[in-house]
Amino acid sequence: MTEGLGIIIDESHGATINSFAAVPMTFGAGVDVPPRWVPPLIVESQGRTNSCAGHAEALAANHSNFTITGEVLRFSRWFAYITAQLCGGFRGDQGTSIGSTLDAATRYGVCLEATCPFTEAYSQQLSKAAYTEAEQHKHLGETRYDCRDWETAIQWLTDQRPIIIGTSWYSGQDSCGAVEDRRTASGSFRGYHARCLVGWDTLNGELCPVVQNSHGASWGANGRAVITSDLWHSWQQDHNFFAFGFGLIDEVEPQRRSYLTSKAGDSC
Repeated sequence: MTEGLGIIIDESHGATINSFAAVPMTFGAGVDVPPRWVPPLIVESQGRTNSCAGHAEALAANHSNFTITGEVLRFSRWFAYITAQLCGGFRGDQGTSIGSTLDAATRYGVCLEATCPFTEAYSQQLSKAAYTEAEQHKHLGETRYDCRDWETAIQWLTDQRPIIIGTSWYSGQDSCGAVEDRRTASGSFRGYHARCLVGWDTLNGELCPVVQNSHGASWGANGRAVITSDLWHSWQQDHNFFAFGFGLIDEVEPQRRSYLTSKAGDSC
């Protein structure tokens, strides 16, 4: 089965990307960075729906919660998707824009998966309980950091912070293996797809992002893949490409965490 995508490139897309703030120069390379770190987040599937942005937002919330608390929770992908559509004025399972996804995260937040389970039966009806619970899990503040630069992305990730990316998607990427490189971005163009970078790994001596997709555990290596720098640099040539550091905590200027106190992930 071919899984759905879901990023809409609307007239606000470029302005949204240009609104992202630069990562502070003081947020430089860290020390004692292990060769691999991937948090034990649950791999999900969006099925045939075009809810990738909702999945990416929920996964970023999962990531931030794990880093802070050490708990593995599931935030609602469907709530994130539908509230983003409501913010953007979209109807039907056509997807949503990145601007409306960010607006929804700030305005509504996201509830737990158990409160608003994922469904492929499309409806924009959400329960009062879901809205009430989501109030506890909002993105606080307006600052989102631009991580399109490769080195900036690595610095952000190695501080155990998630990055939501939106890239072009080709049919060759549907059957990606453990490594997603420029050769996989081949075949027919299918649209734009949002995903979440959740950690890093070492490939040929280079630290590289680990992406967690929303196409289920059969994609990549149990739902994840290492992204190579050659693919990343090709994405940078696309003016629709975005990558932003996004979390649940409002920080005027992020400071690098100490690995002595950070939560352990898959570092083997």
